[in-house]
Amino acid sequence: MPSGRIAHGARNLLARTRLPAVIGLFAVLAAGCAAASASTPGAVGGGPTAGFDPGNIISDQVFYDAAAMNASQIQAFLDQQNCSGPCLANSTYSWPGASVAWCQPVAPGTGSFAVMLATISVACGINPQVTLVVIEKESQGLDRPPPDALTGSHCPDSSGCDPAYSGVWPQTWGFVSAAAELHTDPSKVNYLEGQTHDILYNVPASCGSSPVLVQNRATATLYTWTPYQPNAASLATYPGTGDACSSYGNRNFYRMFQKYFGDTGGGIAPAAATGTGSGAAIVAAAATQLGVRYSWGGGDLNGPTIGQHDGGVADSFGDFAAVGWDCSALTRFAVYKATGAEIPRTAADQRTAGSPVPVDFAAMAPGDLIIFGTEHVGIYVGNQQMINAPYSGQVVRYDSLTTGINSNQAIWSVRRVTNQQGTTAP
Repeated sequence: MPSGRIAHGARNLLARTRLPAVIGLFAVLAAGCAAASASTPGAVGGGPTAGFDPGNIISDQVFYDAAAMNASQIQAFLDQQNCSGPCLANSTYSWPGASVAWCQPVAPGTGSFAVMLATISVACGINPQVTLVVIEKESQGLDRPPPDALTGSHCPDSSGCDPAYSGVWPQTWGFVSAAAELHTDPSKVNYLEGQTHDILYNVPASCGSSPVLVQNRATATLYTWTPYQPNAASLATYPGTGDACSSYGNRNFYRMFQKYFGDTGGGIAPAAATGTGSGAAIVAAAATQLGVRYSWGGGDLNGPTIGQHDGGVADSFGDFAAVGWDCSALTRFAVYKATGAEIPRTAADQRTAGSPVPVDFAAMAPGDLIIFGTEHVGIYVGNQQMINAPYSGQVVRYDSLTTGINSNQAIWSVRRVTNQQGTTAP
């Protein structure tokens, strides 16, 4: 069973990020954000940009959501990891089945890792997203041939890994079934929820500790395996190293889950919007998302979310399995964070939000929305530029309004959705 080991290993420090290849104009037409419907909201929590809360790393609602991904969705996620060689995404496995008191029986089987993981996740009532994050945190096993200690199960710091539990099935079953056992048997849980515990930052004990009110069984489970909380240096340097007393296991779990799947249901909500209602505040809110990938149908008022199927180009980029923004969700988020007001969800409907502004750079102000026909929307930042979530294969970025496809002012509609008093324009 994993323990403090995952807080110490240098192999756990990096959470690698990849962006799909750049695509051309056809993606703007086929995977534009205007038709995207509102994304399914995630579990109530601090949101996918929330800060780390040592007492509420992940909610029970999320941790024990065995239906969060089915086998096809797990497979799509694995396919996005760009692994070369025999990997979890492309290998076939046989498993002997298992029967324990805290899970439904698992029959022997043969198939993909996605099928294996989906099967045991449902049997044991554990979110498969949790296991995928643990695999990457423990062994970077999503994008390389799976190592023997895939999840860190039966790998205590004190004695190393038990060879009897090496391999894909023993490691996956070992982790998922152990999580289920801790869910059903509080006598096996350290740092039980509802109590305040003095949790170390790292070993030795001279590194210090602080009291933590553990709020749920899922967080208690993480501390049972990794009995350290990250210190300020660790939190400030993700995904890098902090200081000699920094630990990384629970920090990395939290941040990797956010990166791959969005809201953990835990964490501390980010600071509230400025409340000034100014255009500058809208720009500032959008700028916090620079570099986050585009996902068709992704994003809500709390932050980026997993995208949706479009049956076309966006699907080819895996938007339906990746956390990100589409264009109108980003503008809606930024306006909400700056003003507290909700504007319509789609680019087409945002053409009527607020008040009209002449299509003239001299009349436009930072924070104005620029809607391109009914297919795209961005936020004017000044200097003839906008910030936007452009299309599949790209990330939130600044774009020129005087060159390329964005320069055709004949299709622009410019809308002002705030005033300087912090209220939404009529």
